[in-house]
Amino acid sequence: MKDKRSWTNLINYLLFQGGWFICVVGAAKGHPHMAAVAGLLPLILHLLLVADRRREGRLLAMALLLGCIVDGIHIRTGTLTFAASLHPALPPPWILVLWLQFATSLRYSLHWLRRSRPAGLLLGGV
Repeated sequence: MKDKRSWTNLINYLLFQGGWFICVVGAAKGHPHMAAVAGLLPLILHLLLVADRRREGRLLAMALLLGCIVDGIHIRTGTLTFAASLHPALPPPWILVLWLQFATSLRYSLHWLRRSRPAGLLLGGV
């Protein structure tokens, strides 16, 4: 079983890294909306591979809401600004896709953080 978990974590990690790269590079090259759409592809593949899509969907919905709140606060306080956004008070879609992609890693490639609360707090603070 541990071997299967290792493969699952590796696939999840690669999907996350690929999705992150697509979003960030696409936005940096001046194609933020295309980056968001393309960044959804690894997310969709992740959802096709997970066993409990409903549970994963709830986690993704919470991450999306948290991303809107956290980055929205940063935008309103002026600590974050984005060149292209659909609404001035909300993060651009490619950033929200990054939040979704991050959430996909919590139960898989970042699952090891559950065993170490100090490591989770330290990395969460960064």
